Amino acid sequence: YRRAQGRSYWTDLVEAEKARGERYLGRIGETEWLVAFRPQGALGEVIALLGPEARLLSLGDAVLHDLAAGLLRLFLFMQENNLFSFNALLYEGEEGARLRFAPRFYIHPSLYTSDVNFLKMMCGEPITVVAPEDLALRVRPYFARQPVERRPG
Repeated sequence: YRRAQGRSYWTDLVEAEKARGERYLGRIGETEWLVAFRPQGALGEVIALLGPEARLLSLGDAVLHDLAAGLLRLFLFMQENNLFSFNALLYEGEEGARLRFAPRFYIHPSLYTSDVNFLKMMCGEPITVVAPEDLALRVRPYFARQPVERRPG
């Protein structure tokens, strides 16, 4: 993308999502939060961009604080929506560090089953039961809240 367009894919994506207003969640400090337009999880996926210069082995206190503040918002959303499991990936690419966060169905271990369906497992085609725009509508209010205060103890 950078070679063809001469610009950052992630910067362009954030600007496009802000302009559309459908999947953009908000900014916390230097981090940008949005819902993936092609989620990998059945219940959707949230992406956090930690900044174009962010490197995993040298994340500063401010970026770590911003990341934690966003995760707290996601955890509150999950708690209030009876979601008890998630997958998360924190990784680094050419254009900085990113987080991918996907809530999961809770399936009791005694059922001996997985929430990974055959389309994803056998065909590499993930499905989602939540439209990205609907997930954004449900999660966005958590990003509009005041910062979550740490409780003593």
